[in-house]
Amino acid sequence: MVKIPTSNPDTYCKLIGKMKKNNIMYYTYQLKEDKPFRVVIRHLHHSIPMDEIKQALEEIKFKVSSIKNIVHPRTKSPLPLFFINLGQTKITNEFLT
Repeated sequence: MVKIPTSNPDTYCKLIGKMKKNNIMYYTYQLKEDKPFRVVIRHLHHSIPMDEIKQALEEIKFKVSSIKNIVHPRTKSPLPLFFINLGQTKITNEFLT
């Protein structure tokens, strides 16, 4: 296995393109600027529709990728806990970094 670090996204894209073109097997990590932010919202009743949560977040300019209501591992009953993936936007970077 060989690790090839790249210094910027352009070099990364060129390297991946060459590997695909030559059918070279590779593994890559997601670029930092492409990774979503994962946030947890607690104390929100599980009966609130996820579309409502998404709409409320989008009204304040967050880009919502996914929402998941967490369930208890043993009983499988819904908990007042939501995992939310937010896309990279200016407002996300301002508030969450």
